[in-house]
Amino acid sequence: SLSGVTNFEDTSNPKRFLQCCSWLNSPEDEDDTWLAIGGVDRLVQIISIAHSRVLFFLQGHTDTVEDLAVSPSNDAHLLSSSKDSTIRLWSTITRTCLQVYHSRATSLVCC
Repeated sequence: SLSGVTNFEDTSNPKRFLQCCSWLNSPEDEDDTWLAIGGVDRLVQIISIAHSRVLFFLQGHTDTVEDLAVSPSNDAHLLSSSKDSTIRLWSTITRTCLQVYHSRATSLVCC
């Protein structure tokens, strides 16, 4: 159900501009779905739909997060691309960056 999204309010930064989002299966609760969102604040924010709250942030990009994608082979792995010319591979279980891929392109898309 999307009712959690309609009830969610980001009070931490009311001027936050969201650029992208991606659905995730929660590795912690089979009855919950997570929403990863990225934007100009350079963060990837993970939101619990069932609980209508921010769970954690993934930090490391130095410019706008432009795209997000979940690994087709591992629901706990999330890719984020940024205007900082990097793609980062994150673990949503350990909440850490596993790998940074550098590019000369100024705009990258995760597929």
